[in-house]
Amino acid sequence: MNNPVTSAKPGLMPTLFANSPASLHTHPDSNPSVSANLKRRFKDILIVEERLRLNNATRMASRRMWMASLLLLAAVSLSTGYCLFAASYPETETLPTTVTNPLLLYSFFVSTAFIIAFFALGLYRSTIRDPQRFRPMVNNVLKHYCIEVHPNQKGEFMFSRKVPVSFAEGYSQYREKVRRM
Repeated sequence: MNNPVTSAKPGLMPTLFANSPASLHTHPDSNPSVSANLKRRFKDILIVEERLRLNNATRMASRRMWMASLLLLAAVSLSTGYCLFAASYPETETLPTTVTNPLLLYSFFVSTAFIIAFFALGLYRSTIRDPQRFRPMVNNVLKHYCIEVHPNQKGEFMFSRKVPVSFAEGYSQYREKVRRM
């Protein structure tokens, strides 16, 4: 399969746009061969865009889940620590110490151990910090193709000024047409 991104010759920058400048200025439906070529390129770009959008959404959902879990562990650790501290003073006895002390102690140590393991094993970096860096990393890769992921429009691709306006408009029309189907 002749993929415009992966089929570049060694040493040359791959291009996502048509091979000749004249074909960029024709409407995709006016010439059948140009139309098929541009539609194939538009389809490839749209597949990459949708996969990046899905990957970003998955990473951000996972990030929210891990942040909520870490917040819950911190709340359990702090509340059990406070109860253990308050129970150690007889004049501020808020809970019966004979029943709850072992349970509070166990909850405190387990939640604290999970928090320490979360940071020590690098889960904080891989699950909370790195998903925020996903879009800048993708934009860094895509800038060689004169494309960037626009943050305010649901992760849609935006073309730079180097890309002919007719190609960018043709792609946006193709994207809207495919999404309406």
